[in-house]
Amino acid sequence: MSQANSIPLPVRRSSWVYLGGAFALLTLMIGALLWFWDWNWLRPVAEARLSAAVGRTVTLERLDVSPGGITGVTAYGVKVANPAGFPGADFVTIPRLSLTFEPIAWLRSGQLALRTLEF
Repeated sequence: MSQANSIPLPVRRSSWVYLGGAFALLTLMIGALLWFWDWNWLRPVAEARLSAAVGRTVTLERLDVSPGGITGVTAYGVKVANPAGFPGADFVTIPRLSLTFEPIAWLRSGQLALRTLEF
């Protein structure tokens, strides 16, 4: 037997294996980020967008999001202030406002269709 036949050849993996592993790792990292993300960091953005939409100051005590095929958004302590010069502190106070929607349908059509709305 010759010396050349006894040396094992290195195993060559396809670049698809590395690409698949990188994609799986990236998917896991994004999933972990969404799972452990503190959605209250986006509360000031949500308050600003809601205030601009209704033309009054809107505040939220807490914001929870459950991402998925059907995404749930729950806002606690929603307060819509009265315009300046009107009596009373708040126009409306809602202890808990919850809605669900399908984000894929929203991205495809550009229109948000609510599945449930509870308050």
